[in-house]
Amino acid sequence: MRFMSGLTNQKVDDKGRWIIPSDLREPLGVRFWLTLDADNNMVVIPNTLWEKLRTSWEGQLEEQSLNDSFLNAVERTLTYASDVDASTNGWRTDHSAASPAV
Repeated sequence: MRFMSGLTNQKVDDKGRWIIPSDLREPLGVRFWLTLDADNNMVVIPNTLWEKLRTSWEGQLEEQSLNDSFLNAVERTLTYASDVDASTNGWRTDHSAASPAV
């Protein structure tokens, strides 16, 4: 999987759906997580990376080894996290059609 990072401006359609850009569909896979960062940006995390992060954060929360600002960021990320399974609709491949809504 290629590494993805950075900010991009994306639009939400009239029905409130985010159309996943075609170049992100393969690296994301059909199961991924959506959450919000401290600035209310949507964060998209592939499932394999999410499981590693969640395990690490939960361990740090139990050990109480986080400083206050990181603690708040982790709690916010975990609180707003939503598991997305795009396999239920499948990725659409023709570019005139919308991707699965998330």
